Parts: sequence; structure tokens; C-alpha cells
Amino acid sequence: MPHKTRKVQRLAGTARRPRANLSFRNLRSVRYWDYPVPHTFRDKAEAFLLPLLALPGHKRKKKEGIAVRAAQLLALHCTPHWCIADSRSTRTASVRLRTQVWDSLVAARLVRTCLGSELAKKVTRYRPTAKFRRLVRNWDLFDLDDFTLQRNSLLRRPVLNALISIRKSPKDPKTGKRLTSRQRGALPLPKSDAALLALIRREENLLARINIESQLHRWEVNSRSLRDRYQ
Repeated sequence: MPHKTRKVQRLAGTARRPRANLSFRNLRSVRYWDYPVPHTFRDKAEAFLLPLLALPGHKRKKKEGIAVRAAQLLALHCTPHWCIADSRSTRTASVRLRTQVWDSLVAARLVRTCLGSELAKKVTRYRPTAKFRRLVRNWDLFDLDDFTLQRNSLLRRPVLNALISIRKSPKDPKTGKRLTSRQRGALPLPKSDAALLALIRREENLLARINIESQLHRWEVNSRSLRDRYQ
């Protein structure tokens, strides 16, 4: 009888072991980054996704924002041949927060994980489950991306989501170290040069006109449910 009890305990422990999910080990990946989230998608995620997650109370608002952004990336990029990749390093506070959010998504059975690989890149890979697809399948695909672009020539503080924007180099020119996405913010446009500023505004007007003319086409392409995207 004691031997039988130990056998049952060993089998139960094996059943709780996480699956390797090697099927998407070599899929192409998109790295997690602070992607702008449209208000429509954020509202739906806060109403239907966040109640499913058991997020710890510490820095809960930040974790909720990470969860919404992770869900957006999963819905936007995880077609059959793609996955989301993110580090689980404990050296950076922001990565530790993201790790807790990913673990909550896994615990809610919304995401599956795979350790490796895509040519041995040491990052964890994430794919949405059938439960996640059922959750978002009737959401409008057009809500996943923000097509509203600002005009940096009129703003005091420049933004990246603009018709024309200048961004810092990926590496610090003095130290050679790679900058984080937050450090690589938008640089101000050269407004002291009147001729150059006038040229930038003409280009912004041209880009805005092109966007308006193609708006109908983008609605035809993007305004459909996620049901078609996952087929």
C-alpha cells in the first residue's frame, strides 16, 4: 500500500509538469515592446481579459497595462507561423513585472510557453491558446492598431506615433550600450530652421492626404473579425 501511494504521487507530479510546446520552437518571433494600444482594444481587454487574470497587487496598474499590451501583440502577430518572444531575466525590474504577467496569462490558460529557440535565442516564446482565440475572435481587427498619427511639427513634446518622427540610435554613441525602448524616445524636430520646418510641414500634409485617401481601403482590409485571421 505505501508503494502504491508513492506511485500515485509521482504520477500526479508528472501531470503538473509544464509541457515543452516544442511545436513552435522554430517559429519566427516578434519581441515584446511598448506598442501603442488603441482605446477601443484597451476597453475590451479591461472588460473581458483582465478579470480572468490573478495579478498580484504590487504595481497592479503597470501589470494590467502589460497584460493589455501582451494581448494586443498576441492577437496582432500570432498567426500560425509566428509567436511572441520575451526575456525572463531577473536583473531588470520591468522584465520581472512582465514575467509575472506572462505567468498569469499561462495560469489562466490563455497562453502557452516554449523555452528557446529560433536559432538558440535565449528568450521564452509565447503562443495564444484556443481559449484566448475564442475570447478575441469577434473583436474587430481594426481595433488592434492605432492609425491616428500626430504632427510633431505642431507638438511641444514629440512622439513616435507621428507622421514624421526622429528616433534616437539603438545604441548610446558614448558608451556603445544598447538603449531601452523608453530611452529611445522621439527627438524634437529642428524647428529653429524655418525653411526646414516648412518642408517638414509640407511632407506631413502630403502624408496625411495619402492616409485619408487610403482610409477606405484600410477599412476594407482591416475591418473584419479575428475569426478570419485564425483560420
